[in-house]
Amino acid sequence: MKIHVEKYILNFFRKFGYDIVKYSQYSGLAENHIQTLYQLRSSILVGRYINAFLIDINQCVSHNGFSFSDKGWHPFVSTLLEYKNDISFGYENSILKKYYAKFQPDFAMEPCITTDQISTDYLTFPSYTYFFPWEAGNSIQKADNIRKSQEAENLNAGYGSMKISEGFSHHGPVSARKGEIEYKRLIDVYSSIQKKGYVRDSGLNGDIAGTLLYRDGKYRFLVEMGFHRISSLRVLGYQKIPVRLMTPIVVEKRHVNCWPQIKSGIWNIENACIYFDSLFDFDSAKWAAEHRLSNF
Repeated sequence: MKIHVEKYILNFFRKFGYDIVKYSQYSGLAENHIQTLYQLRSSILVGRYINAFLIDINQCVSHNGFSFSDKGWHPFVSTLLEYKNDISFGYENSILKKYYAKFQPDFAMEPCITTDQISTDYLTFPSYTYFFPWEAGNSIQKADNIRKSQEAENLNAGYGSMKISEGFSHHGPVSARKGEIEYKRLIDVYSSIQKKGYVRDSGLNGDIAGTLLYRDGKYRFLVEMGFHRISSLRVLGYQKIPVRLMTPIVVEKRHVNCWPQIKSGIWNIENACIYFDSLFDFDSAKWAAEHRLSNF
């Protein structure tokens, strides 16, 4: 399928940090296409997703800098490793509970950046809220979407009355029942993949999804959807995982002046670049060891 765009439409989208390119034949899983995606240097505006690509799990990170690599650390991965190695059999004595108790940040992107690297406008939002400097959209709407997503997960777990005030899955504080929900979800997803293999589907939430960050010939895959799944795949030994790429598909610092949240004032250029670099450089394993959260 090809898209032909007149110059005035192309220029309109470029004002918001996007390009529109010709779209053709991304069929099935495509391995080693990172350079191809980099060469596009743009978002492909054909629906919200393109087809899945195989990504090295060692290059995957979450928004707060926690890593899914063999040398990194993530609380979900650490919790599942305990379970796999018969160290913990329930939430009460799990690393997840310790993590929620110890890590209760002022904002969702701690610990890889600090409060002096975030605008005061950003800090007025709830701690569960995070806005990437390169993402488009309204920050208030993003905060509301995160809240709705968390409450929908609670509903699916059988706790329809549980509100975001009882906790956010990515950090503490959380209520006892919210902690139990997250622990059970982790174990259930892990057990399902262990027994049945990793089964994708074509639905909106059918894949792990996120954005590619590109710097000096290297990349990181910033996970935005599917944290329980990628944690399970990591513990089960998967090295290459299928992911969907969300817009913007590739993010580079050289486009920082065009990033929407720079223009909105939520981020400034210096701190946005610091955050971008932290997703490559932050040592999550060292952080976990310093907080006595690393058992492996």
